[in-house]
Amino acid sequence: MNTPHFKVTTNDKHEPHFAFVVENANEGHGENYSSQEMCDKGIASVRENCKNINQYELRTAENGKFYFVLKAKNGEIIYTGKLQKTEIQRERGIELLMQFGPTAEVIRT
Repeated sequence: MNTPHFKVTTNDKHEPHFAFVVENANEGHGENYSSQEMCDKGIASVRENCKNINQYELRTAENGKFYFVLKAKNGEIIYTGKLQKTEIQRERGIELLMQFGPTAEVIRT
């Protein structure tokens, strides 16, 4: 599927988590959740907050790569963008989440 979407999977501890997928590549992820209901609430929070540029925080990793976090209104990090080689790539990741995140379909695997 090439349409931007949230992909929900479980880890080896059977904890659900999600990634935002664009063109078959993970652009970032949420945290591990204790239940599917909590994971769904995490996606809903990303959908709500991703529309507001003020909820994004630009960061640089220790290895010099660029990424961003999306925060809820209470300041909690709800989404982490993937590490990028350039600031322009990081900005593109934000643009994609802002454009497609609010209405992206949820795919469960």
